[in-house]
Amino acid sequence: VGGLCELGCAAALRLPAEEVRDWLSDPEDQLLGPGGATDLRQAGEHFVRALAQEPLEAPLVQHIANRMREELERPLTASDAFDAVARKDAFLSLLSLCQPQLKPHLAFEQLLSFSSPAAALAVQASGQAPCLLLPVRLCLVIRSWCGDIPSQAVPTVLQWMETFLQERCPKAVRLAALGPLRELIGRFSDHEAWAQSQAALIDGCMALLAELKAPEVQWRCLNLVHLFLSEEAESGRYEITERSLQRLLLLWRQPDSGEGLICLALLDVLRALVLMSCRSKQPRLPLSPPLLACALAVISDCYALHRPTGGATAGTGAAAGSGGGSPGSAESAALLAGAAEAACSLGDQGSSSATIFDSGCVLFIGVLRTVDSGQAASLVGFFPQLLEHYSRSPGGSLHDGALDVLVEYCALFVEVAPGAEPLQRFYGPILQLCRGCLEGAQKDRNCELSFALLQILLAYAGTPEALAQVRELMVPLLNFWIANYSPQAPPSTFRYPLHPLLQLFCTWHARHPQDFRQQFKVAASSLAQVALLLVASCRLLRPVVARAAVLDAALALAKDGGGGDSTFWREVLQACGEVIASASRKGASMLLVQTLQALRSSLATKLPVPARSSGQLQCCMLPQELQQGLRGDGTMDEAAVVRWLVARLAAALQRASGSGGSGGGGAAASAAELQALIAGASAEV
Repeated sequence: VGGLCELGCAAALRLPAEEVRDWLSDPEDQLLGPGGATDLRQAGEHFVRALAQEPLEAPLVQHIANRMREELERPLTASDAFDAVARKDAFLSLLSLCQPQLKPHLAFEQLLSFSSPAAALAVQASGQAPCLLLPVRLCLVIRSWCGDIPSQAVPTVLQWMETFLQERCPKAVRLAALGPLRELIGRFSDHEAWAQSQAALIDGCMALLAELKAPEVQWRCLNLVHLFLSEEAESGRYEITERSLQRLLLLWRQPDSGEGLICLALLDVLRALVLMSCRSKQPRLPLSPPLLACALAVISDCYALHRPTGGATAGTGAAAGSGGGSPGSAESAALLAGAAEAACSLGDQGSSSATIFDSGCVLFIGVLRTVDSGQAASLVGFFPQLLEHYSRSPGGSLHDGALDVLVEYCALFVEVAPGAEPLQRFYGPILQLCRGCLEGAQKDRNCELSFALLQILLAYAGTPEALAQVRELMVPLLNFWIANYSPQAPPSTFRYPLHPLLQLFCTWHARHPQDFRQQFKVAASSLAQVALLLVASCRLLRPVVARAAVLDAALALAKDGGGGDSTFWREVLQACGEVIASASRKGASMLLVQTLQALRSSLATKLPVPARSSGQLQCCMLPQELQQGLRGDGTMDEAAVVRWLVARLAAALQRASGSGGSGGGGAAASAAELQALIAGASAEV
């Protein structure tokens, strides 16, 4: 068996010197060493695998053990003849091909010890030395053994890969390291050793990109960087250098001979870099000026090349914050191991500018969510062009993510200028886009985002003219809600999404209370009934801030409607108790929510949380004194909101008690009825 094995190695696995020289001159063509695709090499590998089957397995394993002892007695150096290099290369191939048979007999630590001289050649040998074949072949061995590497050996393997990717190493070795690294991420992504090596590995891949020419290899390298950054974004603080960003921008502007896949991979990398500045991270890594400049240059190119079409394009349905991605989307393609697989996943879209635009739009959303107000000047200047671009969409149809961009832009305007004065002159075009979305028959995400835009515009309508413009859309929505909403019917039967619509009414009440009461008086035959309708709607909401704001608006309408009958106050006290209990609930429920969010985010390329816009939408519904409780991650001090609600409820009850209502028959509740209702309320109230 040993003789047959040596015969097969000599005939098919030992490489001629000329073939090795040709490979060293252009290693991009064969990442894991020369000869791998030839018929002779493949036949030799099949022959070795056949020898490794019973009843020949045991003799073959013994032969390999004998050969290993012989090789240990003759450690290779960079000056050895080519025949010695070819012999050891063939033996390393044996260690890879026979891994299933060897693993019960050969500990991985022993394999590492045996391979150390070959690994050292990566930095000892010159760029064209034939002995470079050995560290390259060693990468193939590590890739084959990856599934059986013990945890304690991972740091050593990562140190080797880090060394192999250094700029001082020859290109052939750096390319070969990409393969095992991809396997190691999949197998040991949560190993603590990554914390020490990941930044150096990312830098090594970025430096390698500058030397690559083949689209397939460029894509592999970018894909690996994207995976590293996605892992690093969970807890790391990697900050890319300006030099690496210049390399990415240069690659972006080169002709893409990879059917668009290189551009998509570059966009994935930039999105992952922007994610490092997510506002939910503590401490947060600010978006660096070089990264912002690079991202904006790429985004500008995406918009310049895009031509609006008659319908929403595919690829960013998950971009707006849901975290999911369809199997044929650009996001899911980013997770595949090979460029061919990614191209298959994208189908014909792989070569379309529309898909690149979709991915660029997702990057734009990420930038808008992470940029600081002091960096907003260049973004604010682009806003008029953006609105003009969207206004050219046939029939008012917008691509997926367009309204996300506008919502984040409006929130940024408010942060830059608290009164949002620069936003006032854009009310007309924005409201026209909202009108087009709301006139559609679909209750989709664009409808929800249209309400979010209306909410911000309504909150900062600082002139009678601006308020009148927003009111033109608000009044029909109010009339429709009063005429068609029923608390007894499932929410899905109502034409519009209830949560953003109710937040819109709350903003109307908080920012323009007189106009709110006047329009509700005109629209409703009974303010008391509308107030009760609001209280009933409150139970469909989950956020504490939204529920508190709805109850406050209901109290205001009840006051104007005669004080509220006993049914109204019973419902209000019960809803208030539920809000208090919800705000005080901690522990397992919050942990469950965080776990579900993490699971959802892991399904596709992630985006920074919409902290600024989410926080702004909450502030729109609350009085000025409560807005100070907004945190940097977009969450609100719910305890302060509950105290405010209880104070408002107490004041309303005090007014109602002193109004002298007689109770019964739909009239305002009497003081005695209110005392009885309070006595029977929940302990929280």
